[in-house]
Amino acid sequence: MDLQTQAVAYYVNVHLQTSTIAPHVAQGLAECVSFWSAGGDTCPMVDLALTTVSLAVFARIQRHPAAASIASSKYHRLLQLAQLRISSLAEHYVDGSLLTVFLMGRYEALNLPQIRVDSQTSFESLHSWSHHDGAMAVLSMWYETPGRKAASLIIRNTRRDALRSCILRSRRVPDWLTDGEIFGETREEAHCDLLVVRIANLYAETRLLQRERQPQISRVLALSDEARDLDKSLVGWPETLPPSWSYQQHQIPGQEQTPKSHFYSSSVYSYSNHGIGAIWCQYFSTRMFLASIRLKILNLNYPTPSFSLMYELQRLKCTNLINSMSAGLAASIPFCLERFEFSPNACPIGDQDSIIVKADKQVDPSLATLVVWPLGLGGSLPEVDPDYGQWFKSQLAHLGRVTGAGVLECAENQEWATL
Repeated sequence: MDLQTQAVAYYVNVHLQTSTIAPHVAQGLAECVSFWSAGGDTCPMVDLALTTVSLAVFARIQRHPAAASIASSKYHRLLQLAQLRISSLAEHYVDGSLLTVFLMGRYEALNLPQIRVDSQTSFESLHSWSHHDGAMAVLSMWYETPGRKAASLIIRNTRRDALRSCILRSRRVPDWLTDGEIFGETREEAHCDLLVVRIANLYAETRLLQRERQPQISRVLALSDEARDLDKSLVGWPETLPPSWSYQQHQIPGQEQTPKSHFYSSSVYSYSNHGIGAIWCQYFSTRMFLASIRLKILNLNYPTPSFSLMYELQRLKCTNLINSMSAGLAASIPFCLERFEFSPNACPIGDQDSIIVKADKQVDPSLATLVVWPLGLGGSLPEVDPDYGQWFKSQLAHLGRVTGAGVLECAENQEWATL
């Protein structure tokens, strides 16, 4: 088997494993590649992009310089082809164009060298966003096409990445991108999707006001009202879930012997499957992010907070919420990464004797991608307790080594970019 074939087989079989039971909102690149392959379409640029990323991942994980050299050569060829053909290709192969751009962005994330960042570094400057902008351009082209085809899984997932890009770069979500149903979100998912859009816009407006010397109090109060309304909506979200989406709490026996790198504490949550666990991780981190925004808004509203009882009460409420959601996220990560399991035929509910710690098991790369975003949020919020924040960043850096993503490995530096 030649090196290229070996690399593609490794990447597809190890890093792109899909789950048939994962809810839509837990799907990502693996499902997009599977969807493209199942559709029977062919596109040389997609093939070249997949081969390039496969070689790059193989090179980093297996420490194979020859694979890295071939990947670099293929990527330069891919860049040249994309510059010449991506616009015309997108008119006929939207999915192929988006998948190509997505994979090109993955290649750049893989090959970001270890750099030193500090708390003043923004995610805007941490790495290139050109491929995010390219994906947005293709999405916009599809959106503006008369009689456009129904949104595919690839279109839906590209839009979700675009929303996250807006958050990381403190940008408002473009109006044409706000309606999730147009981009393939189901009615059940549309409500939560709209909340994410509103939170992204709230964050962008808050950061804008932070840069003003004397922000108008009316604008600050309007943001504060929006933040409270969003939090009320998030509080009610778990009540809409089916019973099978609930979680169970357990205690890891002999926690003093288990690695701190695997478990933040002895308390862990279990779920019916990894996809549902990932959704709860997103929920915990989203509420943390919103509480962080509310604290920023409070600081805009109360220039001298030490003399305001109202400020102290609201600040304490937000801080407690962040701590509570941090605990939920930390308790969910071990299950999502398969760091423990239950004894065969054992009833897992409340039975700590049925838990088997899998301290030596290597993290499955396909599972790692499920929790990168929640961990990224948790490790990037300055209002998070330092102990939780450092643990989230250490997990993120470890997943960077598992998946080969150089940009994630930077999270374990002494400081990290903040939101």
